[in-house]
Amino acid sequence: MNRLRFVHWLIALTLLNAALCSPARAQGPLYRHPLDRFGVDLTPEFGLITAYDVASLHIAWYSDWGSAISPLEPGGIEYAQLLWVSNGRGPSLADVGPKVDANPGCLWMIGNEPECPNPPGGGNNTPEQYADVYDELYTFIKGRDPTARIAIGGVVQATPLRLKWLDRVLDYYHTTFGEAMPVDVWNIHNMILQEKRDDWGCGIPTGLTDKIGRLYAISDNDNISFFVQHIMDFRTWMRDRGQRNKPLAITEYGVLMPPLYGFTPDRVNAYMNATFDYLLTACGDAPGS
Repeated sequence: MNRLRFVHWLIALTLLNAALCSPARAQGPLYRHPLDRFGVDLTPEFGLITAYDVASLHIAWYSDWGSAISPLEPGGIEYAQLLWVSNGRGPSLADVGPKVDANPGCLWMIGNEPECPNPPGGGNNTPEQYADVYDELYTFIKGRDPTARIAIGGVVQATPLRLKWLDRVLDYYHTTFGEAMPVDVWNIHNMILQEKRDDWGCGIPTGLTDKIGRLYAISDNDNISFFVQHIMDFRTWMRDRGQRNKPLAITEYGVLMPPLYGFTPDRVNAYMNATFDYLLTACGDAPGS
């Protein structure tokens, strides 16, 4: 994958409040300018965001899979904060507090692929573990900054198996805390990977007893039909749970397979262009909704 992973924010068709940092933005539409919909993920091994000409990328925000008190924001782009939740444990609240205080109105993603058993990116949390940590962090952050926007950690892909894991999160949260799980911004990744226990791909969500899910092939890693289906399935899932008017972020996707498997730069670029074209023109959130 290229140094900067191109990602995209997808919203419902209603005007929603801003999901990124800045109290001023939080008072207006989610996207005051079309370019606000685009951001990048920057892997730490490739340096700081200031090493890149962000103006030429025409992006509005970025994530480096971390959190910071004083994040670098060249050209006024926004920094999306991410708090890791792994094996039922979140970060120290003593560490999180000063970051919240210094960044009012910011977007906080709670976890990264929290259901995925595969390290280092996977959180390996059962639904119940994740719900407990999410409640702790949500309550703590909102208590210090009511303008903060809280997003779930993006599951690897919106397949039936991972939606099943999310349903258990919501059910446990409601049963344990006596209310619907509060989520300001829904968040998914949109990879296309095999779901099979003890095999290549993204594995089986932690806490589920299934052996297999979607058996995508390696050649499917840039299948635009599957990409679209994941988004439609998640929008349907949101609608059915009364969440259709919340913003949906796609904070990570791309081609993970190397050229050795036929994924040449031209093929990767074609996939990126096809996904951008779809995300810029798609309307509605589910058939018949």
